[in-house]
Amino acid sequence: MQSIFKYSIVLSLFFFGLSSMAQMSSSQLVGKWVFDYSVSLSKMEPKAQFLYQSMDAARQRKLEQAYSGRQFVFKSDGSMNQQLLDGRTNTGGWRLSSDGLHLEFLDLQNRIQSFLIKERTPVTLVLEAEEKGITKMLLSEWHLTKQ
Repeated sequence: MQSIFKYSIVLSLFFFGLSSMAQMSSSQLVGKWVFDYSVSLSKMEPKAQFLYQSMDAARQRKLEQAYSGRQFVFKSDGSMNQQLLDGRTNTGGWRLSSDGLHLEFLDLQNRIQSFLIKERTPVTLVLEAEEKGITKMLLSEWHLTKQ
């Protein structure tokens, strides 16, 4: 009987840990995050990998230039700056769901890009793009590192 009790406590702690693992608070998100292109590329889904491998080298380089080293600066007021390696910047906003499991990026035209927070630590963040209709991102899992 005692072993069943211990087993149920261990299972409860395990499932509680899983349910809160990806939750995030706004204060944890504030700061500069850098996109990790090589890890994100390695996590591509099989269909996306096939499409990527069928691209010519110039298009693959263009994709890398669009994502590699991209920086996101999340500010406490809900605004956000995104900077590409070539120096171009975009300004917008961000919202974290009340349960801390979903993150939305908003651009100046109020278009929304939604992500599930798949994993997080104090210095890493893994976002999974949420599909809308038939649109699917080639890099659907984004790996970010806090600077």
